[in-house]
This record gives sequence, structure tokens and C-alpha cells, in this order.
Amino acid sequence: MSDKFNHGTKFTGYNIIIRLICVPMPQILDDAVRSIRKENPKLSESSAYAIATKQLQKSGDLKEGTQEPTKKGSRRGEMSKATRAKTRSKRYKMERERGKKDERNTSGRN
Repeated sequence: MSDKFNHGTKFTGYNIIIRLICVPMPQILDDAVRSIRKENPKLSESSAYAIATKQLQKSGDLKEGTQEPTKKGSRRGEMSKATRAKTRSKRYKMERERGKKDERNTSGRN
């Protein structure tokens, strides 16, 4: 870790420590970032956080304009990836039974 204060210097180790101490990230956000970076290893961490934040805000798991979780986001952050998939599948099934046409295909199957 560098302790220089020149312009353009990145304090990668310090940034991580400060972020963990000052602003704890919601579990669902960390899981989403980990998943994005696993699929795109060359993507920077900040880009992965931006993508994950935007998508989670869009789905209602994070409050708009913040990284603060909603009740739904807190609840889903405590679930495992498999449990989230099961609840999503159950919701889609209920929507189909009510006659709502489902355009989504999250599992890769039809």
C-alpha cells in the first residue's frame, strides 16, 4: 500500500478498509458485484458496483439514488442464491396462473 498523496495515486488497500468501516454494503449488493465480476473478470470493481447498484435499484432491492437496501433488499440479501431463484420462480408461476404473460426468461429455459 502506498501512502503518497500525489494526484492520480490509488490507495486500494485503504479504500477497502475505509469502505468497510464507514459504509457497510448490503449483502445483496456484494453478492451481485461478486457475480458480475465472476462473469467479467476484466471489469473494474467500481464499474461492477455501478452496474449492480443500478440493477438492484431498478428491481426495488435498493432505494433510488442510494445503496441503502429496502425491506425487500434486506430480506433477499439474507437468502442464498438458490432460495432467491426459488422465490422468483414461485412468483412467476403465480403470475402465469393469473393470466399475466411472462416475457422474462431468467433460467435460460423456455
